[in-house]
Amino acid sequence: MRLKESVGAIRLVDARAGGPEADECKGLGFDLDKGMVFKFGGRHYFGADAINAMSMLSSRVGLFNRLCAVLFRSPGRAAAWYPFMRLGRKGALRLLGRSDL
Repeated sequence: MRLKESVGAIRLVDARAGGPEADECKGLGFDLDKGMVFKFGGRHYFGADAINAMSMLSSRVGLFNRLCAVLFRSPGRAAAWYPFMRLGRKGALRLLGRSDL
């Protein structure tokens, strides 16, 4: 997504590498094996809410972003599609020989 164009600098954090951001999310009770966290404006969004918030903030330029808008700009659709994203992540981790966090 072209989120960077809409909100500015973005920091992606690998929870496997640990660090203060991952520790903060874990301390707040987020299970990073069950979903991603998006922190924006001092608020934490988890799982389907995270993908919905990112989609709402992202531009609609390009085919991929328009597709994401259709799939994730509605909280209901984001909640319906998010489990498939998690399943894809789990499959990719297995193919790479990696375990859960």
